[in-house]
Amino acid sequence: MQRLVETLLNFGRIEAGAMRYRFDTVNATDLVRAVIREMEPFAYDAGMRIDFAARDTPLFVRADEDALGVAVRNLVDNAIKYSPGQSSIGVECAAVDDQILIRVIDFGPGIPASEQRTIFDKFVRGQAAVNGNVKGTGVGLSMVKQIVVAHGGEVRLQSVVGGGNTFTIRLPGADAPAAVRRASA
Repeated sequence: MQRLVETLLNFGRIEAGAMRYRFDTVNATDLVRAVIREMEPFAYDAGMRIDFAARDTPLFVRADEDALGVAVRNLVDNAIKYSPGQSSIGVECAAVDDQILIRVIDFGPGIPASEQRTIFDKFVRGQAAVNGNVKGTGVGLSMVKQIVVAHGGEVRLQSVVGGGNTFTIRLPGADAPAAVRRASA
């Protein structure tokens, strides 16, 4: 219930333009690891694990750590909720050219093409949510998109009906902070 209230409050702030982001250089890999640690008990309760793949080197982005954490947490939470009966979900961090990618992969029912066009709109819930009686408000993916866009990035969906979803957050990479550069020199 607390997460639901926090989601709605955050969404209201974002919608009203009252959300003030505090950008700093953030190691996206560490941020994603922290979100996974937080979400592992929920995955365990659902009978699944979270498989994480990332490079050993840091992947830096300019981000509001709390806001980006909310976006990643929402995608991981959705992957857990929409993958009943599956043994795992996947999360990846990678660098492609000057972009940092955060992928959340589930093996649930997928999203039909007819729903994919509106899945990031507010108050939209797919037929799988209705059929599966999955709890939610329909604001989570809209909030993810707004947060990612505010960070100069984009969020994409690849889905196969009956084969699951991959949500990818693409953010511009950032230079390592000076303290990290000095430590590695």
